[in-house]
Amino acid sequence: MAEAKSLLDLMRIRAHNRRLLDSLNGNLGTALGCKKPTGGDLTSQPAIIIFVPRKINPKWLPQGQIIPKRLEGPDGLWCAVDVVEGGKAEREDPIEPDYSELGERLRGWDEQVWAGSQVSHWVNKDEGRYSVGTLGAFVRRSDNKRLGFLTNQHVAVKEGQRLYHPVPWGTHIGTTQTVLEFSRDEEWYGPLADEPSTWVRVDCAFVELADSFPQ
Repeated sequence: MAEAKSLLDLMRIRAHNRRLLDSLNGNLGTALGCKKPTGGDLTSQPAIIIFVPRKINPKWLPQGQIIPKRLEGPDGLWCAVDVVEGGKAEREDPIEPDYSELGERLRGWDEQVWAGSQVSHWVNKDEGRYSVGTLGAFVRRSDNKRLGFLTNQHVAVKEGQRLYHPVPWGTHIGTTQTVLEFSRDEEWYGPLADEPSTWVRVDCAFVELADSFPQ
């Protein structure tokens, strides 16, 4: 058996043990990193980190809830496991609006649109509800050279969605042409990361600039 040496190795092992990890009561989630022994310094040993609300001696846990000290994956791979105590916040602190000069400019107080500028769309126009997101970067399509920008799928929503700057009653900036929410792991990372029913969250979209938008 060979110990994991890369992020790709850890991803394959975690995907291989997905059902086991999901079955652990109190599991708050996992991450990929390096092992840190209790009371010791961070090492360079690759490990899957499991977050739990409270660390408990295995003596007091039923067999089915004991987290193994290492996990085995496909092709003889294995990696260390690190259990970290943590918790979920009871509430999220409100985010205060950015009233800096840059914040104001990105929200529309400027004659130009930049990477980071605000884009939006109506959620329910009759009720006055709308969603706000961020323009990521300006790009050109490789096939037709049309100018547009990248943003998140949850901002661009779906093909044909009209987006505006900076608010829905503002200027039509473009229309969503392509969205990508998930991708198969073998398509995203290559054939070495091909696990059954495993997907990668992509959350991106291409929005083509409207012909009427001043460029």
